[in-house]
Amino acid sequence: MYRFLYGNYSERIFPHFCEHFQKLYQDSLENYRNTHPMDSSYLPELEKLEELFRYVEYYFASLCSLGFTDKDNFSNILEQMNHLRLLRIMEMPYRKQYNGLTYRMVVTMNPDAGCYKELTDQESLQLSTFHELGHVLLSSNDPDFDYLSTTLAKSSSKDPDAIQKGFQLLSEVVAENVGEDVLCRKRGVRREKDTLYLDSTICPNRSFTSNFYIYQEFQDLAYRFSCSLDFLKCSSRESRNTVLKRLSKAMFSRKFCCDLYQEIYANPSKGEDILTMLSCMGKIYDAKHATFSKDKKEKIDASRYFQCFYKVSQPYLRDTEEKKYSF
Repeated sequence: MYRFLYGNYSERIFPHFCEHFQKLYQDSLENYRNTHPMDSSYLPELEKLEELFRYVEYYFASLCSLGFTDKDNFSNILEQMNHLRLLRIMEMPYRKQYNGLTYRMVVTMNPDAGCYKELTDQESLQLSTFHELGHVLLSSNDPDFDYLSTTLAKSSSKDPDAIQKGFQLLSEVVAENVGEDVLCRKRGVRREKDTLYLDSTICPNRSFTSNFYIYQEFQDLAYRFSCSLDFLKCSSRESRNTVLKRLSKAMFSRKFCCDLYQEIYANPSKGEDILTMLSCMGKIYDAKHATFSKDKKEKIDASRYFQCFYKVSQPYLRDTEEKKYSF
């Protein structure tokens, strides 16, 4: 039986939270016992699995406190939380390659994920867990992203795979943005200030700033893309953290794809710009993931996609009051 730290609070926010969480806990423990031999690593990793559940509970308790829930996304967050099937410990052969994986509502975590220079091993595991939980919440959009990518590509000359990968880049940014906010709350600190990065592997000779621990190249792309969307009502005068919080809340809702679709077709000229930005982000996403490969030949210089993205997005970086909202 799981002993809750924030059960009463979470139950008030998310009805039947404790019931579903207990089932997730029992199913995950049973899965671990059935798939792991009783050797020297059994008890330490079982304790690590128990620790992961503390992080999961804290994540969901923090979503409302940090302002990531609203009337548009609440029901979807609750539904996705209830669909989470298992929490697992990653097998040894995969630990050098992944910090965490989410597949078919099963979250698999690497207990040795101590990969962030500024964080302790425990904090690194917490952030990796929070990031994967973000993907659990965002996974409800996957069928809509697939459909939207195919539909939009038919009416333009764009590659549907590139558009779909552009949505994946946005998902990575949202998962990381929310995860880092939750981690900072747990640590009792403010978000890090921006750091200047020079000569990215995927974009040599270009500098950029970010306060992310990972996917630093993606953060400003998502910020600029968000500022271009009328339905998000973002302003370039707002901080990047504020704009990405608005994007995160929107993408936790199933309305996001519908609102985006309407905006693209309400203004064909702007719609073409949005598709171009999504396509560029998709190519940059592919280039970034190629750097994770052991084969150095797969590394891609995405400079031209960055250049194209910044050129197309620049006119939309103006104040909110200057925009003509369509909705």
